[in-house]
Amino acid sequence: MIKKIGLSRLEMREQIKRLNRLDFSKSDYKTVKAIVSRMIAGVPIMVGPTKSHELFFRVRKNPGHKLRNVSELCAPSADCVSGFQRCNAPGHPMLYCSSRRITALLECDVQADDVAYISQWIGKKELPVNKVFDMEEDQAFMERLDEKDTMLYAYLDTLFTRKVPRDFSTDYKPTAAISDKFTSDFNKREEGFILEDGRIGIRYPSVVDLENSYNTAFPPHFALDRLDLLHVMELQIQKRQADEILVSLSDTATDFDDGVIHWTGDANSIPAPRDPKGGVLFRFSGEKWRVLTTEHLPVPADMAEPYLNELLKE
Repeated sequence: MIKKIGLSRLEMREQIKRLNRLDFSKSDYKTVKAIVSRMIAGVPIMVGPTKSHELFFRVRKNPGHKLRNVSELCAPSADCVSGFQRCNAPGHPMLYCSSRRITALLECDVQADDVAYISQWIGKKELPVNKVFDMEEDQAFMERLDEKDTMLYAYLDTLFTRKVPRDFSTDYKPTAAISDKFTSDFNKREEGFILEDGRIGIRYPSVVDLENSYNTAFPPHFALDRLDLLHVMELQIQKRQADEILVSLSDTATDFDDGVIHWTGDANSIPAPRDPKGGVLFRFSGEKWRVLTTEHLPVPADMAEPYLNELLKE
């Protein structure tokens, strides 16, 4: 007799109801993870590669000193992660990235007079990502799902697009539990796609920029092992009004040899925009390929700041 895997439609509804009624400030995280495990058992998901030219943007604000090392742009150490976030539990950092610069700034909730370091990364190879929120793109896949599966996907979308006040970080317990399950324990794949650790990333909608952007959370070691750092800007936040952000540039870097950020002192070395098909432009420096910047483009110095603020929205 074949053992049944997964819940029925009614059982799925009951588990969703149970999760909705939990007081996350009091409920044990293990209880939440157990409910999530039951909900996702037997439900198909889609894991696919990132695009070879896909860019990832990270922001670190107000560190209190000028950043000197690439490690300071990566995920925090486990002992620095004390609360729940969208995709992680305490003591389990993730590398959060956004698909647009403006989204990364909004996610960090920068305000006027803040100092923000915005870093631009690209995959060394295609990276494995759980595309649970992108499955509508594959109509054939969606047609194979049953009512219970689509019920779960709709519920996940609701959870991940819900704004959570800073004072209620325990409300992130269900999304943290889901992210843990959706980014670990995968079988190794050939050609270095999924490695022996079985870890992958997860792509999810950005709450602050819902219609135009998405975020990706990677295991923290992806920063140095599977991503290349292309460019860093030190920004001064001049103005913040709702979703509008105005910045000025104080320093830039494109050289990160030996894990050190080699600042140029050039406030006009701004990355070139992507080409119309989304490709990233590079220039050979005589030693290695570096991302193309405005010092090699016909951008007048007095237009650098307007150019930068427009680039943020790219």
